[in-house]
Amino acid sequence: MSAWDDVSGKLTAALNSVSPEVLSRPAPQGIPSFDGRLGRTMAFFSIHESYHIRQMAYLRKWLGYGQVVG
Repeated sequence: MSAWDDVSGKLTAALNSVSPEVLSRPAPQGIPSFDGRLGRTMAFFSIHESYHIRQMAYLRKWLGYGQVVG
């Protein structure tokens, strides 16, 4: 949990301070992006991770566990 908290804090700080100029840079070659820009690469990964979270929620329900939040 401490490693997760550490990374989460660093990611939050980086996302809060990133400039529009950085987000409009071209995405690295071979990295998925909705429009070829770095900001839309981050949007892709956000949607991608939410897909995996839904998979884990489904597995929890299938195994008989309750919901994590709510």
